[in-house]
Amino acid sequence: METDLEKKERIKKRKKRSFEKRLKHPLTDKEKLVFKMICQEKTTLEMANELDRSLRTIENIRGVINKKTGCNTGISLFKYALFNGIYTIESKEEWMASNVRSVNG
Repeated sequence: METDLEKKERIKKRKKRSFEKRLKHPLTDKEKLVFKMICQEKTTLEMANELDRSLRTIENIRGVINKKTGCNTGISLFKYALFNGIYTIESKEEWMASNVRSVNG
């Protein structure tokens, strides 16, 4: 019999595959990485520094992600990522820990 954790993992994999199939032009590995960083509320400057790329390059990648997904804002990208299994939040505590910066200041 399948455990709850196994069932969640199976569903997550299915959602991810289904997301990739729906995109006419699938996201590249770099675009997926930037997508996840957007969901983590990283600024363009933070992404550029972490990935050792220029601000303009990150802006271009964000534009490509927006075009491929049809999303225009950060929050719509975040919702898109959650609903399509690109980004997950394991628990409220994990989310709060990663968002201390935005909550406190």
